[in-house]
Amino acid sequence: MGAALLDAPTLAALMCSRLCHDLVAPVSAVKNALEVYNDPSMPDSREQALKVIDQAAASAAAKLEFLRIAFGAAGLGDHSADPDEAGRVAERFFSAMKPELQWRGSSLQPPLTFVRLMYNLALIALDALPRGGVVEVDLAEKDGYLEATVKAAGPKAAMRSTTMAALRGELPEGGYDGRSVQQYFTGVVAASIGADLNARESQDLVELIARLKVQG
Repeated sequence: MGAALLDAPTLAALMCSRLCHDLVAPVSAVKNALEVYNDPSMPDSREQALKVIDQAAASAAAKLEFLRIAFGAAGLGDHSADPDEAGRVAERFFSAMKPELQWRGSSLQPPLTFVRLMYNLALIALDALPRGGVVEVDLAEKDGYLEATVKAAGPKAAMRSTTMAALRGELPEGGYDGRSVQQYFTGVVAASIGADLNARESQDLVELIARLKVQG
């Protein structure tokens, strides 16, 4: 295994697979609930079907709002982001997840591209919590650098064995799939804006740190 780059078509295809993976559950729930609602033999289930449709549609909308910034062109641009609004978008995304999100707001207005990186680090932290727990996101300015610290705390919290290699842009012998490619993509996002990534873990705790030199 060594440092390498996925070609653009492969990376795009794998990221589309990841996006489909994240959206398939709420979209399928809407489809199934609509079938129940439209089934004349199940009139007593229509009210429950409407509740499922409402919840699943809200979940899909929250995921799209978050992922269009994390993965899509909505996360590009030179302008700064409102950290409080960024936190609200992340909270809506995590509202349907088992782990709790604690997004600590800041008066700093980071570049939107840095928020994009923070979102991707939050996804890695989410993946590190197989039994639930808390994802903490903190943003601060230290020694001329923007520093985002993303912690995953919970029972059996741990990074995948390939996470650090993926963040460095290394390709495993078997390649990536639609789920694991997001960690590689995070490294690509960090490199594209000149941010440094570090990670450490201890018992039931994973910490991911991104640092970006403040311009000006």
